[in-house]
Amino acid sequence: MLVPREMEPKTRLPLVIRIKVASGDLDWSIPPGSQLLFRDVLDVIGQVLPDTTTTAFEYEDEDGDRITVRSDEEMKAMLSYYYATVREQEVNGQMIEPLQIYPRACKPPGKRNIHGLKIADSLLLYLPCVEERVPRAIFKPDWCI
Repeated sequence: MLVPREMEPKTRLPLVIRIKVASGDLDWSIPPGSQLLFRDVLDVIGQVLPDTTTTAFEYEDEDGDRITVRSDEEMKAMLSYYYATVREQEVNGQMIEPLQIYPRACKPPGKRNIHGLKIADSLLLYLPCVEERVPRAIFKPDWCI
């Protein structure tokens, strides 16, 4: 994704993305003017977290809210926000902070249902006339012949 020139900071420093993970942060430097795609970010996160499937990542906005990025379009909005922040830091003579992202890992199937919930057999009553699958103790509706 090429970022429009007006979005980039004046100093043309490399974009530094800090990937925040439990084992420690990793800084990734991207040369100015480089094409950066959402998939590229996921690939780097995959190298940092090889045993984890990542389909999105988050960044924090000015209010401290986490914003999820799942596409090139959302990443463009993130970069726009970040470059506006960098321009403000440049004007105020502040040190430029890296763009911090937080990988969102998919839960493996075994961890999605941590309480072992199951669909009740009584829901089978809603299937028309499947009485052989419905326990005998359950009321048989009139409409099931």
